[in-house]
Amino acid sequence: RSVFDDFSPKTQKTSKTENLTFRPNYSKRTKINSQLVILSAGSPNLLSGEDLRPKTHVVDLGSSIVNGKTIGDLNMQSKLDHLGIISPSPKGLGPLVVRFLILNLLEYTK
Repeated sequence: RSVFDDFSPKTQKTSKTENLTFRPNYSKRTKINSQLVILSAGSPNLLSGEDLRPKTHVVDLGSSIVNGKTIGDLNMQSKLDHLGIISPSPKGLGPLVVRFLILNLLEYTK
C-alpha cells in the first residue's frame, strides 16, 4: 500500500462544482477537462496549453530551476491563447505568498 493510495483521482458532484479531481500521478499529454487547474508539482513544463480545454483558468505555483532559469509547471512557450486567466510561475503568486508569510510572522510575534 502506497501513501498516495488515499489520494487517487476522485470526482465529487456538488451544487457549486461539477468536477473536482486530484491527480498526483499525471502523465504528460493527458487532456484535462476542468475549468480551473492549480499546478504545484515543481516539475518544469509539466503541462502544455494544448493539454487544457478552452477557457481553462490556470494557477501555477510550482517552480524549478533549469540552467539557471526559473520555470513553472505550465509550459509558457506552448499554445495558451485559448485559455482563460493564467497566473504564471515565476511572477504570479510569489509576491502574495511573501506578503502573507510576513503578515503571519508579524502576527506571531505580537
